[in-house]
Amino acid sequence: MSMRSAATASQQDIPSTGITGRQWFAEATIHINLIKDVETKLSADLNGLAGSLKADADRSLMVSAAITIVAMAISVALAVLLIIALQTRTSGLLQRLTAVAQKDVARLETSILALENGDLTQVAETSTENIDSPGSDEMGKPPRP
Repeated sequence: MSMRSAATASQQDIPSTGITGRQWFAEATIHINLIKDVETKLSADLNGLAGSLKADADRSLMVSAAITIVAMAISVALAVLLIIALQTRTSGLLQRLTAVAQKDVARLETSILALENGDLTQVAETSTENIDSPGSDEMGKPPRP
């Protein structure tokens, strides 16, 4: 027999209280229903707070992701600018050095060919001209005083 049917079937008073089984069961049911209502409200509040926390966390994640993407884009742009600046400077320096080397190679070839032919009036040495940038050296820096 179930507890409910035992409580409702009992017509005897609970000793020292004067309450019948039906009355006790009705009061217990009211108490249980009140506890259920409190639990439902607490659960709804907890779900609301959890949803609010999740929304805040989602917003924080989106802001952090946006800041990270912007920072990465700025870093890439600065890296590209740096690469272009370095490439421009080094290509200019490389062109100057190539021109100097070609002049030296041509002079050395002429001198060596003359020496091979027995012409001892030619000197086989490199004597490059000054770089055509008055006021700066091959690195683009002004001369030291």
